[in-house]
Amino acid sequence: QALRLPAAASRNVVVDCPMPDGTPLPLVACPIRTNGAAVPAPTPPPRLGEHTEAVLAELGYTRPEIDRLRQDGVI
Repeated sequence: QALRLPAAASRNVVVDCPMPDGTPLPLVACPIRTNGAAVPAPTPPPRLGEHTEAVLAELGYTRPEIDRLRQDGVI
């Protein structure tokens, strides 16, 4: 609903962000504008499970433990 508000359209804060498969995903761009500063383009959100292994490794899980979780269908 927020993406369809007239205020969002008038401030050009709704942009289409291409997903890895090329599908456009409407997202809210940075609403803060300053003179001369480029507005960074939003990046797509991570896909389901995209960072699971990295997060588990950061939490201290070993490769064999992660493999076991995947084998058991936990992740």
